[in-house]
Amino acid sequence: MTRPEPSNPSRALEYSVLFVVLAAFVVLCAVCSRQLSPCVDEPTHIRSGANLLTRQKYTDPERIWWTKQDALHPPMDMLPAAVAILAGQSPDFRGDMFTSLHALRAARWVNHLIGAAMLAWVFFWARRIWGRRGGWLAMLLLMFQPLFIAHSSIVSTDLYMALGTLLGVWSLWRLYFAGGENSVPYTQGLRLWSRLILAGVAIGLAMFCKVGNMVLLGMVPIFAFAGYARFTPQLPIKTKLLRTIIATAVIDAAALIVAAGLFGWGAPEYIPLQLHGHAIRLPLGHSLAISIYTAMHVQDWIAAPVWLGSGLRAPGLSMFLIASLLKTPIPILIMLVLALPLSACAAKRRGRLFEFALLLAVTVGFIVLLTTRNIYLGVRHLMPAFVLLSVLAGAMTVLTEKPGFSGRIVAALIVVALGCSGFIATRATPWQLSYLNAFARSPMALVDSDLDWGQGLIALHRWQERNSPDRPIWLAYFGQARPEDYGIRYRGLPSPMGSVRLDPEHAIGADPQRSDGYVAISATDLAGAHNRVAGLKPDTYARWRKIKPVAIVGGSILVFGDSLQSRGSAQ
Repeated sequence: MTRPEPSNPSRALEYSVLFVVLAAFVVLCAVCSRQLSPCVDEPTHIRSGANLLTRQKYTDPERIWWTKQDALHPPMDMLPAAVAILAGQSPDFRGDMFTSLHALRAARWVNHLIGAAMLAWVFFWARRIWGRRGGWLAMLLLMFQPLFIAHSSIVSTDLYMALGTLLGVWSLWRLYFAGGENSVPYTQGLRLWSRLILAGVAIGLAMFCKVGNMVLLGMVPIFAFAGYARFTPQLPIKTKLLRTIIATAVIDAAALIVAAGLFGWGAPEYIPLQLHGHAIRLPLGHSLAISIYTAMHVQDWIAAPVWLGSGLRAPGLSMFLIASLLKTPIPILIMLVLALPLSACAAKRRGRLFEFALLLAVTVGFIVLLTTRNIYLGVRHLMPAFVLLSVLAGAMTVLTEKPGFSGRIVAALIVVALGCSGFIATRATPWQLSYLNAFARSPMALVDSDLDWGQGLIALHRWQERNSPDRPIWLAYFGQARPEDYGIRYRGLPSPMGSVRLDPEHAIGADPQRSDGYVAISATDLAGAHNRVAGLKPDTYARWRKIKPVAIVGGSILVFGDSLQSRGSAQ
């Protein structure tokens, strides 16, 4: 039995507070954005979106896109690219691929608003299942995740992936579970077919957000059969299977038609598909063709070693779990660990245990699918799972309704944990991207997109103005921005995947015993995570890792002193 809805004045007050909270979140993201230089993927996303808008190609039309294994960019890149162009960015990147900071900040507003919309969505979804308190808990758990704040502050396709996942899973839940006796298992005729098609449209839009959401097509029969098993136990198993097959066919067909139409943007590409040893060339829209091609070749990608703590290791599920452990505030970690048994008890108390188990299975399925590839691209790829876990964790508030002391204890613990998490998340501003909790015993416990994504050039310029205004610094920078565009005077050191101009005497600057002045090295370069790909020795900066930095700028750039006396041993 569900609780009665609050009175209209109470609901109006609640929605007013919700609006204020979401507005504060958008302001926080905008504040972060003003302090962050372009992250590694941001110029690429904007360039890809601009090319797709203006020339119907992801990359330069003079290049054959399938000869280069670029990261997969969704058509959603056109949205921040359009905002960047409106802000004055030239849509032609032939002469210069770099994005102006003004245009980049404008483009980031797309993610600011998408992040706020996702929080509101999580609030209303969890509120529908667990009640008003459950909605607030689910939303705040997600809002206080530094990872979520970070990717809502930059042009990040990982946020688009999570948005699509939220849309797809919510649409399937709404189709089979939200209406009770008005759900699809009880619906007939035109209303049934229209609702199935609308769910397919939602999944097609989820695929448009990022093609990885194709996994939702495989989840359709799971939700369908679970819905018939839950609400029509009297039906024979053969009838349930037949209805599941029909529903799956309609939803998936509608999703594929919508996705093909949306992904068909651009000139046709005759992509070669192998069938029984024969090449078949299909005329598909450019963005759909590149998506299929990338999906076909993802298993061919080389499993690059991943930095963890003090060395490189092979990627895998354990790496995702360890990174998640280190990048989540400890109070949220505790709540998510407790959420499984407590939320299961709460769901049973509310009569929604079957529904809870299904959503949990879907969340675990996403984690497995996202972590079983032979590459590791950062814990950001688990964002869809974090969103779904937040919705599930909202069930804990049902236990606060228990009369007596136990209900008040649970409520107090939730309030304390949320308060601590909010303090941690806001204190990390604007460096939520490089946030690590107390379990990380080193400022370089992780690198690349988990810590150092090129976001610290503005902070490095300010540091240089205070500490070395008249002398250039030695610099190894991991990122696609040009340090000179941000007023940094430097002598370039080898920088894999970076845009640093190499100094002719770089061998001197790379040697701790010979270098003069300050030496600033991005954590990713210091770890040597991409040295092999760039043709450098893995231990290029290994000797610097034994030296204590005099400063860590922007949470990601380690600065070493200008004399051997200031280079004490690392503690």
